[in-house]
Amino acid sequence: MMKKMMIAAAAAVMSMMMTVPALAKTEVARDETGNGITIWYDDGSMIEYNARGSSLTYTDEDGSEYTYDDVQLTSSDFSRYTRSSSSRSSSSSKYDDARVTDAYWDYSGGKCTARWDADYRSKGKFTITLYRDGHKVTTRTSSGGSSVNFSDDIADCGKTGDYSFTVKGKWSGGITDEADSDDLTVNSDRMALIRGRGNSGSSSGSQNPGAGPAATTGWQWVNNSWKYQRPNGTYAANCWELVNGKWYSFDANGVMRANQWIRHTSNEHIWYYVGSDGAMVTNANINGWSINANGECWY
Repeated sequence: MMKKMMIAAAAAVMSMMMTVPALAKTEVARDETGNGITIWYDDGSMIEYNARGSSLTYTDEDGSEYTYDDVQLTSSDFSRYTRSSSSRSSSSSKYDDARVTDAYWDYSGGKCTARWDADYRSKGKFTITLYRDGHKVTTRTSSGGSSVNFSDDIADCGKTGDYSFTVKGKWSGGITDEADSDDLTVNSDRMALIRGRGNSGSSSGSQNPGAGPAATTGWQWVNNSWKYQRPNGTYAANCWELVNGKWYSFDANGVMRANQWIRHTSNEHIWYYVGSDGAMVTNANINGWSINANGECWY
């Protein structure tokens, strides 16, 4: 990423753009005056930058050089580039070689655990940011840890898509590094599992369709199905129930219906559709069938 930023800075001045792969830095060195740096990358390329001389030279992995003049970064930019995610502090530190070596999902039966490996893990402080389709969902922190359970966060988000996370590690001496996970694709079926399992995989830790934790009354996770218990202790069954402003349909056993069409009780030409969260769908088009604001689909 730093290579892209520095080349972009040069391109803004030279009115030209150069595509450079975003690779991890393998080594950073300042010159004796502290005004210049040379950065080597793991593909064999490097960038030489003279902060006071206003020049930048990029050498690609084949040895070809590209020089840009009149490139002037501020002192804060210069410091930021030399200390970005994979850089190492110029001062001596026992953690100079510390890195976040891997970041990956551990998914099983609706439980979504972000895991990572790192050098000197017990001495590191980690910031873990969850994303859905590139958009930030939430951020957690962990001191010396190696995992975070994001099941409840994904359930609360309630949206299908590709979920990923970034782990940023920090060690004493200003040493930092980060790693990105692959995507965990959450479709409607997987979302239903995630909402059902949550942290514990039982009703005490699950997230209900209407939002909020399971309680004595309200949404209950029973035998791998959602049920709704009214304040009087009875369960909604063989009916539609209005919960938190949304309509939900329940079969004769009190099980919430999801991802299916439901015919009107007295008019065979009217159908309703409930989504993966069980709520009636309105103002939508499902497989070519138009649904109005009342949730009705006529045919």
